[in-house]
Amino acid sequence: ATVSVLYCIQHTMLSQSCEHQIKRIKLLESILREHGIDPDNEIKRKQEAEAAAPSKRLTERFDPNSVEPFVETYAPYTVGMGVPENEDPIQHASRMWNMYYKHNTTQGFKDRHYLVREVPEIRQAKLMMECGCGVGNAMFPLLEEFPDLKFVACDLSDVAIRLLKQKESYNPDRVLAFQHDLSKNSLPDSVPLAVDLATLIFVLSAVQPERHPEVAKNIAMKIPTGGLLYFRDYAHADLAQSRLGDSSLVPGYDNFYMRTCGTCSYFFKESELPGIFSPYFEVVSCEVINREVENKKNELVMNRKWIQAKLKRI
Repeated sequence: ATVSVLYCIQHTMLSQSCEHQIKRIKLLESILREHGIDPDNEIKRKQEAEAAAPSKRLTERFDPNSVEPFVETYAPYTVGMGVPENEDPIQHASRMWNMYYKHNTTQGFKDRHYLVREVPEIRQAKLMMECGCGVGNAMFPLLEEFPDLKFVACDLSDVAIRLLKQKESYNPDRVLAFQHDLSKNSLPDSVPLAVDLATLIFVLSAVQPERHPEVAKNIAMKIPTGGLLYFRDYAHADLAQSRLGDSSLVPGYDNFYMRTCGTCSYFFKESELPGIFSPYFEVVSCEVINREVENKKNELVMNRKWIQAKLKRI
């Protein structure tokens, strides 16, 4: 095992040219020779072994029952941040999300270019509201496509709002952006009661379940009768839920987990939505979407599930 590790280090250093690294390479080569291994032959042997090994296929699937530790490949589940011992993910949710955005900056989520396809009503909207806007991954693509559209945007994380306002495409004449906790407080008077369409995309899952109706109420207070709310979030039995496992459950809850970065995620059942959004919204459409998502870096296909719904203000 020691020889194998030394070989790997030596092979990595061969691609570097500084004098210090060359000296270290020579030292490692001498150690390898003391173990009776010729570095040149070892490199050739390993290259031949790698060439002969069967390659991974995109048809390979994750096994939800695998004993491997849960390591997702997209930023909401990445680590490297660390969670302080005894940290309460509910009481310190804003702190956890601030840590998340400090760690990932604007790279945590991809822009949501699918929205007009899924919600064609956006074409008629004059004022939209992105609830849990993060750094504006839903908002900015729409502002670019529709020059007359204006936005209200709020997020629990003040770091996310600061990053959003630092973007070159941010225009305060078209965007009212501010930090806000929708699970505890109604929206300020500066938000007009004229929102044509609001989005709640992978946001409600981060809130403890008993606060879900409060979030729905606070959003509803700024949408006039007939306005729309587009909801999209993690569905029950999604691959991510299987990989998180019971050890990640927040104590006292079902289907509500703490990620390794300290933020939380709830996995919704379709039957739960009417209870969350009534009496403020009528469910116009609701579906659970099953999709295979390619992870090209690791050459895997992941079976993902999410729930999306359109809700009309009543």
